[in-house]
Amino acid sequence: MATNGHAKFSLVSVMPIRANEGVDMQIRHPSSFELMRNADDSVVTVTMRGQTSRAFRDTVREINRQRAEQQLPVEEVQSPEHVYETDTKLLVACTVGWNFDELEPGEPFPYSEENALKLWTDERFEFLRFQAMQFLLNNGNFLPAPSTASSDTPAISSASTSPSLIQAAAE
Repeated sequence: MATNGHAKFSLVSVMPIRANEGVDMQIRHPSSFELMRNADDSVVTVTMRGQTSRAFRDTVREINRQRAEQQLPVEEVQSPEHVYETDTKLLVACTVGWNFDELEPGEPFPYSEENALKLWTDERFEFLRFQAMQFLLNNGNFLPAPSTASSDTPAISSASTSPSLIQAAAE
């Protein structure tokens, strides 16, 4: 229904309402970009919260509190090591679970915060870190569930993991 010649629009329709509960991020192969699959042919996923989630915001506040408490200079905050550490904290806080059983063949790897830290700091999975950071920073991934099946096209985002983005999210 239109009012004043304009179609009605609800701002809620574009809110990333699924950011707190988490959304399944489909894992893509690092070179072919094909969806990776479990033995039962289900797509391998990691369930992630978004940047508008309480977990993300609380983690950003804690990171900024620690920065202020330690009086870190801008150079250190912008160092690759600090950015990596910060991103790791955000990834762990935003990981809700996954649907794969093993990280190493024959070794069970159930979801836990401790295992999430192992996953996100394992250098073999840098490609997955990149996918996850892009996914959680893209609010479009957390909009209300679509009424039709989505395509297998990967989400593309120009979002950055720079310290300025993290500081801006905390404000």
